[in-house]
Amino acid sequence: MSKSKKLLSVFLAVVMVLSTFTVGFYAIAADEGETADSAVTDVETKIAAFYENRTYLFSTSNAEKHEQAVKDYDAAVAALKALSEDQKLELSAPYYGFILYYVTQSVAREVLPDESYYSTAQYVDVTMNHLDAIEEAAGALPQSYQEVYDVYKTFFSVGNFESSSFSWKDNAEAQAAFETWAKAVIGFDAKQFEFSNYLSAASSGDGGFYFYQMNLDATSRTTGYLIKYAYNNVQDNETEAGKNPSSVSYSTFISYSYSSKTAEWKADQNGATMLKAYQDYYALVQSDQVAVSEQTSDMLLEMLESKYAGITSAVQDVISVGQTLIEDADSADLDEIKAAVEAYNNLSADTKSMADSIMSSATLKFAATLSVPIVYDENTDALEAYNNRPEVSTYKGSDLLSQATAYINEAQLNDFIAYIDGLDLDALTDEIITEAKSKYAQLSADSKGTIPEETYSKFVQIVTPIKDTNDFSDEIAAFQPTDFVRPTNSKVAWTEGGIQSFVDKLGGLVGGFVNINDILSQNLYTADIVNMIYDLYATLSHNTTDIEGLITLGEIISGVITPEYLTSSLPESKFSAVVEKINAAEVAEGDPEGTNILDKIAAIDFTAEDWGFTSGDKDGFVDALLAALRPITQLLDPEAQISFKALGFLTVTANIGLRTFDPQITDDGNYAASIYENLLPLLEQLGMNDLPTTEEYKANYYAVKEESGAAVAADEFLKPILDSLFANVVDPIAADPLNGLIKILPRLAYVVDGDRLNTYIQKVLSDQGKIVSLEGLAASFAGEGPLLDLTTLGLDLSTEAINNLIPDSIDIGSLIGDGTELVLNIGDLPWTTLANCATLSAVPSSTITNAYTLLRTGETDSCISTVMYFLYDVALADTDTYNAIKTLVKGVVPDNLASLIDSVFSVALDPAQAAGDKYTGYGLILDNGLIGGVPTGNEIWRVNAAAGAGGTISPSGDIAVKQADSRTFTITADAGHTISSLTVNGQAVAAAAGKTAYDYTVNGADVTSNDPANQNTTDVTIAVTFADESGKPGPGPDDPSDPTDPTDPTDPSNPTDPSGNNNQGGNNGGSTNNGGKLPTVNNGNPNLPNTGAQEIAGMSVLTVILAVAAGAIVWLVLRKRIVKE
Repeated sequence: MSKSKKLLSVFLAVVMVLSTFTVGFYAIAADEGETADSAVTDVETKIAAFYENRTYLFSTSNAEKHEQAVKDYDAAVAALKALSEDQKLELSAPYYGFILYYVTQSVAREVLPDESYYSTAQYVDVTMNHLDAIEEAAGALPQSYQEVYDVYKTFFSVGNFESSSFSWKDNAEAQAAFETWAKAVIGFDAKQFEFSNYLSAASSGDGGFYFYQMNLDATSRTTGYLIKYAYNNVQDNETEAGKNPSSVSYSTFISYSYSSKTAEWKADQNGATMLKAYQDYYALVQSDQVAVSEQTSDMLLEMLESKYAGITSAVQDVISVGQTLIEDADSADLDEIKAAVEAYNNLSADTKSMADSIMSSATLKFAATLSVPIVYDENTDALEAYNNRPEVSTYKGSDLLSQATAYINEAQLNDFIAYIDGLDLDALTDEIITEAKSKYAQLSADSKGTIPEETYSKFVQIVTPIKDTNDFSDEIAAFQPTDFVRPTNSKVAWTEGGIQSFVDKLGGLVGGFVNINDILSQNLYTADIVNMIYDLYATLSHNTTDIEGLITLGEIISGVITPEYLTSSLPESKFSAVVEKINAAEVAEGDPEGTNILDKIAAIDFTAEDWGFTSGDKDGFVDALLAALRPITQLLDPEAQISFKALGFLTVTANIGLRTFDPQITDDGNYAASIYENLLPLLEQLGMNDLPTTEEYKANYYAVKEESGAAVAADEFLKPILDSLFANVVDPIAADPLNGLIKILPRLAYVVDGDRLNTYIQKVLSDQGKIVSLEGLAASFAGEGPLLDLTTLGLDLSTEAINNLIPDSIDIGSLIGDGTELVLNIGDLPWTTLANCATLSAVPSSTITNAYTLLRTGETDSCISTVMYFLYDVALADTDTYNAIKTLVKGVVPDNLASLIDSVFSVALDPAQAAGDKYTGYGLILDNGLIGGVPTGNEIWRVNAAAGAGGTISPSGDIAVKQADSRTFTITADAGHTISSLTVNGQAVAAAAGKTAYDYTVNGADVTSNDPANQNTTDVTIAVTFADESGKPGPGPDDPSDPTDPTDPTDPSNPTDPSGNNNQGGNNGGSTNNGGKLPTVNNGNPNLPNTGAQEIAGMSVLTVILAVAAGAIVWLVLRKRIVKE
């Protein structure tokens, strides 16, 4: 894999997120599991294909397109005709209406061949009189749609209701027809009502209707017809004019000169006459529009109520309170308005949709006002009157609803401001904070944006989490590192500091020929790594991911990361050579097709000197790397924007909107931390405990930005994190690889375990919420507000997902490339076990939520033992695998190390492999004279704890207790049992007898060695027996009730240790134990504290790399390759 591709895997997700947002059009995916009828889908696909060439169906101006249009039309109609009735009902209504419209036009040309011009009149004729011809072409209408057609044909045969000359006054036939039609339409089911929208009333001739749909988008006509015809009916019958009043024209009263900007009253006109005209017009609006609208609404609501329960009161109540607000706001009742709006908004979806149609209809006006901005009388100046004309305003139902909603919003805003301003920050309670959040949650989005800054700042203080000062002393006191099997044959394992001495000696041996700092200097701190960033930009510029057919991701990258943007990101003089080479780059005529300027820049061999550092210099490398990343990191500025062209002409400007520093308050009033604040706990768990607080981080960025500009300041987004990463992770490992890895491994395991990493990252995404809003013309396409919801990205960093990224096996042979056949089998890493191979400490935290963080630090004995057991299972347990690895290593080792490697195998590893089980083998390695430790410390006491039938003791088996420590053993009787006896080294503990539970603590300082010369013997033996309800004692841990039981410890064919785990040497050690895995803790009782080791066999390749043996093999292989090259 090339270096650029390796880097691509690291940055691709970030760049995709920070790039694709720039055109924010949502794609709507089908519900998972929903399967459409394939025949219906096929018809819709064919209709969509015809739609692209529809304009050429009856035009021969372009023969090729006409031929294609006819072909697509015939295919769509044939497929439609083949559908069953049920399938036609599943067909998208606008698609069906669209194709019927073109079928109608086609049939008109067949049945009316003598027409010289085809228009609406012919299509009405065909629809109403030649349905049989339409059905012959496209198949019969479904029966339910036929019913719709019949209802429309009966009604629209009465007259031309669209004509302005049609009168409903005293027209009994039309009124009866309308009532019949309206009731039928209201009674349509959902599919019938939707289909009816594609039957259009004709406005010319004798009226009628026809199939009409110009595109494939849903439309709405039927409700409009209902409202319009009902309104016209009422208006014709209830008013003298039978139409809406005509508005007043100022020109009737004033002569105005546009050139001289002067005005004068016309003869016999003045302010008083003009005002009278407006007052008369206002009176007509009230009588001929508002009153008519109210009657129309009442009539329609009466018909709708039976189908849309609650619609009448909901609409009428909103209209009533809205009219009050328009006419006399001072008399408005807030509670009454709230009740009306709440009832309206709580209507069922179907009912509210119909109510919205009535309320938003431009036909119906439910209120009117007359505003007179100046005094109008005989003395009013004409020019002043012209510039301050009276105005009659009318209000739809939706306007009244908006008025009511605005009134509520203003009242709630004022209430919120008063409540927050009146709070004492030193007297806050949970109830007060909850009430403050509740009041904030009730505010509209607009109201939230108008909260005074001082009030909002105080509210943020109120909802900001209170810092937890817990120092975790209880957690630290209770914590026990992972219990593991200490080999019974090893004196080092049972000596304090013994395993640490093994690690130190082994680390020193490896350090003699592997220098991590040299490896980093030669392979990481180089210009090649920095140049990979520009390789990445070039690679992404060719990405063909399509965004709504408007632009590709590659075009966005090319439009944003231009040579000018790159050079402007490098203002420092030390990067002048890079800037000069970028400016000199150009695409030449002889370059391969598709080459762009980013390709040419990526091809430049920038040296370390060009980047202002010496190869191998870590600090200089970091500075150069951050500089190369500035095109990305500058987007982390809360005010960052990017611009590019879409469609070749449309300039798109996108506000990124990342909240790197500042929190936000969610719609429900909760505190949502910034990106950095949310990342701090994760970074601190990894041991990066010297990071700045959010306020320090923010202040540093803006200080640098003010002094050096946004480009240079962008480094400060990552520099504190990188500095801490090197200081607390990279540098300690480089200085002392084995001890450094042991220290950090449990921290990494803890973050991954239990989905913690995924939880941290999802918190970042959810608290950030939506980003990217567009400006200018592009915003009119994308809509208002942020476009990209980060929570929908589908980023999965769960424990399971990470395990899935780790291969189950590694083909070492193919990696080496010399034909060796060798596959090492790997399983899932037991993150929980590794996470608890640690000690705990409380360290100061930079977060706003905690004064301290609970930090894990690798505990050498459990951590290295866990890793070594894993390595044994992978590399030594199988003889063939071991011999293959042995041959492989010897084949690649340099001559000057051959003797040392031979000694390691013959003196240490061969005997360990020959031992036949990993516990004995590990013990041999620990005590080996070549690489083993030296047991110079105090003896570690070996406590054997076992329980008989009727209860448990936890922990059980062989437990190590250091002389300065103590360990508590919890004894729990099963239901119906009590503790019969507890003996420690044969001495009874009387206080435990008769109880159902008891804790016994072994203090290391109180133990005396049974055999000072032999540290492998048991120093403390704890045995428990239990009695049933009758008081009869059950068998002890080494006293089976059935002498023939195959678990009898006296049976040499099947030895069993007292804790129930097969054992060699009394230390849970056999190769037959749980398939070669560590024993299950607590006798498998899930209700007891889990302090023991879990399965070890499922280690990942990461641990192999961490282990010295794998590290040495990889280094030797690479070294040999380097020498060969």
